[in-house]
Amino acid sequence: MEQDTTLIDLQVDGTTVAGFAPATLSYDVVLPYGTSNCSTVTAYAYRPTRQPHVVNPATLPGTTTVVVTYET
Repeated sequence: MEQDTTLIDLQVDGTTVAGFAPATLSYDVVLPYGTSNCSTVTAYAYRPTRQPHVVNPATLPGTTTVVVTYET
């Protein structure tokens, strides 16, 4: 079974994160001054059967976590 959990895209509010690369594990995204609502982060996996789980922060500043898993 293919265990590939690579991301093919990572977006913040519908726009790909600047400098996105599948091997990069951490990004810093600066939101526009005055932003008070948390942005929506969306992740897309290389394998359609892998569903990235995105946990967005409840408040700003905050950290979003993306986890891609596979079943063995």
